[in-house]
Amino acid sequence: ASKSPCVAFLDADDLWKPDKLKRQLLVMSDRPDVAVVYCGIEVETLSSEGQATSRRVVEPPEILENSLYEELLIHNVITGSHSSVMIRRDVIDQEGLFDERFRISDIDLWIRLSLRHSFFGILEPLVVIRKHGENSSGNKLMMSDNHLRLYAKLRSDVPPVHQGNLCAAAIYRFGMLTLGLLRRG
Repeated sequence: ASKSPCVAFLDADDLWKPDKLKRQLLVMSDRPDVAVVYCGIEVETLSSEGQATSRRVVEPPEILENSLYEELLIHNVITGSHSSVMIRRDVIDQEGLFDERFRISDIDLWIRLSLRHSFFGILEPLVVIRKHGENSSGNKLMMSDNHLRLYAKLRSDVPPVHQGNLCAAAIYRFGMLTLGLLRRG
């Protein structure tokens, strides 16, 4: 097992650009207050034959430190999911890793970490995310169902000051799930 003070993740379909780790480690070195560093991504859509059909750059949104938790409840603003992130090992040791009961285990972890730790976003795309027909993130009904189950899990962990935000996020997701079911017929 690695003994590095920082841990980075790479999903099977994704690619890191050559200087990703170096750039994120530099932030970790310069900013000891930061627990999580994420970056912009380049999304590459693949055909069924595996050929790139389109590319677009997604920069992480500028999020005020005190609103990251609320943003994450509604949608994953950490661009690139697992692949764009580097986390301090001591934070993982303290908070735990991904909850594999959820297809959105990354969002669960980012929400839990955002309650107690600082994040930093590098705007430049340092990861290539490859999208194709097999990606689970395209299944909106499954994703909304996972969000609702995640909110139920978080309910007991969320400080009272954020209970209203959690309730509002659950109502939003329930509405999305209902809309998706109505469209399917």
